[in-house]
Amino acid sequence: MKRSRPSSRKRISDDANELVRLATGLAESGGRLEAKLWDKQLTELVCKLLHDGAEDDLNASLDRL
Repeated sequence: MKRSRPSSRKRISDDANELVRLATGLAESGGRLEAKLWDKQLTELVCKLLHDGAEDDLNASLDRL
């Protein structure tokens, strides 16, 4: 019988996943206009999470990155 292996990565929240996606998009952007778009979205989400006190989401996304 095949055994399932426990995941080596812990599951993180949707907000933390979104932070990772936005940060990666910013890092891989191909131009200034695209970078501004990613930066604006990333800034808005970080500000929202800071306002909500979601330190765990911020830390989880930084750990993932």
